[in-house]
Amino acid sequence: MILYKYMVKKICLVTGTRAEYGLSYSILRAIEAHPRLSLQLIVTGMHLLPEYGHTIDFIKKDGFSIAAEIPLYGEHDFSGAGMANAIAVCIEKLTIQFKKNRPDIIIAMTDLGFTLASAIVGAHMNIPVAHVHGGDVSGSVDDAVRHATTQLSSIHFPASQKSAEKITTLLGGDVRHLYTVGAPGLDILYQQTLLDEKKIREKYHVSHGPYVLFIQHPVTTEVEEASEQYIITLSALKKVDVPVILIYPNADAGSSDIIDIIEDQYDDQNISIYKSIPRKEFLSLLKYAGTLVGNSSCGIVEAPSLFTPVVNIGNRQKNRECVDTVLHVGHDVDDITQAIRMALYDKDFQYRVKHAINPYGDGTAGKKIAEILDNLNL
Repeated sequence: MILYKYMVKKICLVTGTRAEYGLSYSILRAIEAHPRLSLQLIVTGMHLLPEYGHTIDFIKKDGFSIAAEIPLYGEHDFSGAGMANAIAVCIEKLTIQFKKNRPDIIIAMTDLGFTLASAIVGAHMNIPVAHVHGGDVSGSVDDAVRHATTQLSSIHFPASQKSAEKITTLLGGDVRHLYTVGAPGLDILYQQTLLDEKKIREKYHVSHGPYVLFIQHPVTTEVEEASEQYIITLSALKKVDVPVILIYPNADAGSSDIIDIIEDQYDDQNISIYKSIPRKEFLSLLKYAGTLVGNSSCGIVEAPSLFTPVVNIGNRQKNRECVDTVLHVGHDVDDITQAIRMALYDKDFQYRVKHAINPYGDGTAGKKIAEILDNLNL
């Protein structure tokens, strides 16, 4: 298939989680604004679930036109088997959708099940797939999903030079369409003004002093330990005794057990619980937080550009490329407590955080991706 530069190219992106939507946002805006690109946005996964905040409402509020909605969790089964079944459903429904409304290029974001599904469908229907954030290495099962998506893709947008080198290795040498563009999740930090500290503190009831932003997802290869791991981190947070803004985990296997634990915390006056937070408000909270605690990728990619200390717990991000000021600890109450206190109160460490250099680009990834897609002849 040949795509000529001056055709209007239909670009499809499938979004399924609040975090991935945040990473995709600048790409969506850049495609939407481009005169020779047309956006086909498909919404699926967690976005459609009330128990995870029904975040499709955020997408609609942002003004994006939605081409299709694809529910994946009919039985609300978030086990490993449920996740596998969701991928199968997504493949079936995307195939039907692309038969009716065939895109010219599919953008596959990061390392998620529906991302892999979109790449599988694209490869079998001879639709070029552009993979964003390929080549990253975390050390969890996400690596297998991410690398499989890379293998199915013909266009690659890694976030760092190290990730670009990994893609070259995975694909066995010279890669024709490989463009190191940086992390699109950083774009909003450079292109928009975040919210005023006083206003964001008032809205989220942390009027003075340091507070902790807490996000801990289950690790797919450690589902049986997910509850215990979460309780350990909560115990450490309670020992530190500062206000905590707790955000629900993703919908991976083990998340239901974590949510049961979270629901037992509503009586704790020091913990404010949110199913989801709009992207700009979340990044504003991250900017002013004393530290981010947990295992979210935003601690690796976005937090360093906001000069926010990070306590990264466990194996979910253990091999990710990151600044050397991220504090990596295991699931031990004393170790986590010590790391949180260091992040909150150690002036020498905080000085190092303020001078760290983020390896994930300059905040122009979305525009670069749109321009490259426009100029591509495949």
